[in-house]
Amino acid sequence: KLTFMVGGAEEEFTAAKELLSCMGANVVYCGQVGTGQDLGLAQNTATNTRTPVPLGSLAHQIYRMMCARGYANKDFSSVFQFLREEEGQ
Repeated sequence: KLTFMVGGAEEEFTAAKELLSCMGANVVYCGQVGTGQDLGLAQNTATNTRTPVPLGSLAHQIYRMMCARGYANKDFSSVFQFLREEEGQ
C-alpha cells in the first residue's frame, strides 16, 4: 500500500488530497515545506553510521531495477506498473 507524506501549504495539500488518494492508500499532511528535513537528517545519520534502513534500501533497489529496464524517464505512475509486472513473473 502506497503512502504519501506531503509537505507544503495546507490549502494546496487539501486541493491535491483527492488525487493522491486515487493513487495511494494513505495521504498524510506533514506540515509546511522543509518539515521533511528531519527525515533527511535521520537518513544521513543512518548512512554515516552504516545502520540499515530496510525500506530505504528496498526503494533504492527497485529504483535501480527500473532504470536498468528502461523506466528511468517515466513518471511516478510507472512504479505501480513495474511492480505489477514483477508480481506476475
